Amino acid sequence: MTAVVNPGWMSIVLMVFILAHFSILIFSALVLAYHLRRKDWFLVTRQRNGLLKPNRTLVEALGAFSYAALSLVDMSCQLYIDYQRKPVRGKILIFAWRYPIAWLAFWCIMWNCITGRIRAIWDPTFRDASEGGYDSMPKWVVWLLNSIFVFFVGVFTIIDPAVLIPAHISHDQFLNTLRGVENALLTASKAPDALSYSLTKLYTILEPLDSIPTTINQLAASVKVYYYFSAVLDFGMMAVYAVFIFLTYRQYRVLRNHEKTGRVTDNVDQVLKFDYKAELKTIFVEAVFIFFMLFSFIPMFAWGLTTNGSNQFLTSPTSVTVPALTLGAAAAIVGNV
Repeated sequence: MTAVVNPGWMSIVLMVFILAHFSILIFSALVLAYHLRRKDWFLVTRQRNGLLKPNRTLVEALGAFSYAALSLVDMSCQLYIDYQRKPVRGKILIFAWRYPIAWLAFWCIMWNCITGRIRAIWDPTFRDASEGGYDSMPKWVVWLLNSIFVFFVGVFTIIDPAVLIPAHISHDQFLNTLRGVENALLTASKAPDALSYSLTKLYTILEPLDSIPTTINQLAASVKVYYYFSAVLDFGMMAVYAVFIFLTYRQYRVLRNHEKTGRVTDNVDQVLKFDYKAELKTIFVEAVFIFFMLFSFIPMFAWGLTTNGSNQFLTSPTSVTVPALTLGAAAAIVGNV
């Protein structure tokens, strides 16, 4: 993050990732355009039972578009650093928003699975959907679920990026110090008495560099706090999603057993069960990709949280190679499947 340069081979890999993410950007933009032409622009709708339901297809497309766009900017900045050997201001802010956007999209997709399974507690066959009544689910459950959904939307969009703001401030202080010393040296070199410049004056110019080690330590500490916070979110999402995927699969098996034994009361029940099974298959496919993406964050967190020393953590080429390889490769694969 402090103008760390990649190995030469990694710059080539970044170019490949840029092409892959550009492909994701184009395809997701086409999906968004399709929805806009159909005037389907509501990301979240309120169902008749009061539950908030994200528009899965639209959320996936918007999340992929935003993630790909930020990734392209982030990777382009890193290529600039690799070739120009100069740091880029604001790169940490891109880093701060790139992953929360992915988590927010995952959360919206997961939410459909979570609410579907909880709703099945009161209405296992989803008969209420055909009859237009939703009195079986208590209102307090609806309010609780909606509050949980909105809370975690705020966590991903506000709290998670805000955790990295101290790192951005430290990074700016670091760059401002270097820029100030550089400008002072250039000014001194153009002075009429440049050849006889005193050591005392030179020390005065270089004195701000004494604060660099402290700033670097603060930057490293802030980034590690972000890694801890994000790792908790990542593992928490995987644990919660795994539980509800298991419960959903168990419900799917119940419906299959009902179908095999002929325990279908009427045509409405049969249609609803087939619809539910089709949705479950979609959920399972999405779950594979979401778990793959969530697991791809683990190498970055593991490396960041086990690395000792600010210099190794921030100035080692590994600090940019590990996130780029693990996250860039995973997104390039999932986004283009």
